[in-house]
Amino acid sequence: MTQPANTVMIEALATYMKRRRAGCLRIYPCSGPDVSCTDNIEVGEILKGSAYRLSTEAAIWDKQVLLGLLRQGERPWELEVLGSDKTNALDVPFLSINRNDDNAYPISYFCTAVVHGKWALGAMKFCRKEGIHVDLSSRPVETWHDRFRRSKMYRMMAKSISIFRD
Repeated sequence: MTQPANTVMIEALATYMKRRRAGCLRIYPCSGPDVSCTDNIEVGEILKGSAYRLSTEAAIWDKQVLLGLLRQGERPWELEVLGSDKTNALDVPFLSINRNDDNAYPISYFCTAVVHGKWALGAMKFCRKEGIHVDLSSRPVETWHDRFRRSKMYRMMAKSISIFRD
């Protein structure tokens, strides 16, 4: 987290989640909902069939729903990919706070600190700023090349090159 949590907002979201009998409510929109809820302008629903409907990002969970989705030995990325499919069989909504122009979310944090098994550069910069020691013996830091390869510009360039090859 990059600043203190807004506990008043989190409590209001937890109350809303309970009222909706939701399985999960993401408190940071990474990724956000597919459709807005008609009874709450701050929240939307992640529809069945959506990629990463189950996410390991910051969220409030119905404990029984989460326990029903966990599998012994499953890695976090497997939980997200395989678990998202499992959520389609559940008759509970999966919710997320909506994106907003003010970035007024109950928490502010790095959405992803580890990408493809490497520490993200932004996360490492934050740790240095906060005086947090990170043990790099088991996980390297991404390079600028790694970061560029996952950028939108790289994907657009790769797509353009493949068009010319075909």
